[in-house]
Amino acid sequence: MIEKDEIVKTSILEAATKVFQKWGLHKTTMEDIAHAAGKGKSTLYYYFKSKEEIFHTIATQEITNITRLAEEAMSKTAKAKDKLQTYISMVSQEIHERTVIYSILVGEITQNTQLIDRIQKNFNETETRLLEKVLQLGVETGEFKSLSNENIAKAATLLVTIIRSFEVDLIVNKQIQDVGAYSDLLSGILLNGLKS
Repeated sequence: MIEKDEIVKTSILEAATKVFQKWGLHKTTMEDIAHAAGKGKSTLYYYFKSKEEIFHTIATQEITNITRLAEEAMSKTAKAKDKLQTYISMVSQEIHERTVIYSILVGEITQNTQLIDRIQKNFNETETRLLEKVLQLGVETGEFKSLSNENIAKAATLLVTIIRSFEVDLIVNKQIQDVGAYSDLLSGILLNGLKS
């Protein structure tokens, strides 16, 4: 039964992603999702309380997948600098390729502030924890200057803010096409500053 439930939930989420991509969160109805999934509305309500819960589930899965892929790539490098560069590159590329959810997140900010804030907070916290580990490693190995634990936490928060701004302004809003070149430049500036 659990396997069947997971299959049904997956089909609902896949259909909902397409509907959200077409109409956005605000204009989409549960009826639209049910129709796209080939299910009755009662089936949707059995698995999800609302379209917002469906969207939250999709966004959380996306965040989890992106973080997992970044962590896997980072685990293949030993140096903190390489891990940070890999992280920026991987996350930027993945968000560029998965712009559906991120475009909706940006577009819906004024209409669904509580939901968007909750999703954004989840992603920020996940990224911050991951970057704190990278910074801690860099301090321990001498790759980065010595920072207190408090300043490591602050630096991780700043990095997340910078990276998120890059993602939103340049990737989601489609200001650039060559994401790799820009993410490499961003990594270089963060790691080396602008010194010659």
